[in-house]
Amino acid sequence: MIQEKILVVEDDIQIQNFMVYTLENAGFEAYAVPGGKEAMVMVRIHRSYVLSWHPPEERLRIILQNRSTY
Repeated sequence: MIQEKILVVEDDIQIQNFMVYTLENAGFEAYAVPGGKEAMVMVRIHRSYVLSWHPPEERLRIILQNRSTY
């Protein structure tokens, strides 16, 4: 089974670690970078991330909700 890759863009290391941990436990392949420049480099390299522009409090809920529909 191919894991979806998710890129977490967050400068707070504690939030970043929590998001990566939670996403990996939900079955995703998660990566993290601290800012937009690094995110653009990762997107250009991998070209296979699920991108989300929702407010921070909704991001994880939406990602996990979408995951449960597969």
